[in-house]
Amino acid sequence: MEDFDSSRFMRMEFEPFLVEGSEPLKNAVKRGEIQEEDTVLVVGRGGEYRAFSMYQMTYNKVAQGSLNGLPYLATYCPICHTGTAMVPVIDGKEFHFRCVGVHNGIAMLQDRETDSYWNHVTGECVEGPLKGKKMDMLLLGQMTARQALKKYPNLHLSLAKQSWLHRMLTPIMNYFGKHGIYPPGYKKTIIKRDERLPDMTSGVGVFTKEEQKFYPIDTIEKAGGKLSDRLAGRPVTVIVDEDGFPEAYYEDTEDGEDIPQYLYTRWFGFSITYPGCKIHQAG
Repeated sequence: MEDFDSSRFMRMEFEPFLVEGSEPLKNAVKRGEIQEEDTVLVVGRGGEYRAFSMYQMTYNKVAQGSLNGLPYLATYCPICHTGTAMVPVIDGKEFHFRCVGVHNGIAMLQDRETDSYWNHVTGECVEGPLKGKKMDMLLLGQMTARQALKKYPNLHLSLAKQSWLHRMLTPIMNYFGKHGIYPPGYKKTIIKRDERLPDMTSGVGVFTKEEQKFYPIDTIEKAGGKLSDRLAGRPVTVIVDEDGFPEAYYEDTEDGEDIPQYLYTRWFGFSITYPGCKIHQAG
């Protein structure tokens, strides 16, 4: 990542979703609040899982709460199509976040305790008193409500209370995200784009400290929806299911906790976050 440059920071503040209550996802589906084919974001801690409406998260960008007494932070950017989850604890203290704008094409978070700026993809502080600190990462699943209920039958859903501004802006933000269009002023925040692929190419970004690689969705689909590869010396499989959602796992272990970090993302977001990352080539 490039160093933080305030001249390329476009400030736009969004109200975070401070999670309190929830209800069974199946109840929300039954009454039509959520459709079976709607996309939900799912985070888990301590054996408990929580779903959020991706449509709503295009406005809030941030959802923060706790599961089994353990704090979590979930984020989503509709433009780079990247959802992440983190443990919002630094040096034993919980911090509270909101999205405050865009820098170098990446949504920027700001903590309320020190006003430091954080990259929402890596969980790293890029400017302020906590610069260099990094939150531990969690996996954030993207799937349909139908898939979520099949995987987690007792899954609960949390929905944000929508203000008039929320209801007005959410469809606009979803339009930009769905069609892969940069909002006005967005490109000006990016200092240099990696032109090896078109900016809005959808793919799976799989990464370790040693190696980062981007797998275009169309490459995976042309391979029958499943690719085997090696990443940082370990055999890894990347798949895309029939609904178009990805998953990645190591082939050399049956430990459900030993899985690679991966993102369902767009090329510009992954390549900006990990300059010089590799691209999986077909064949």
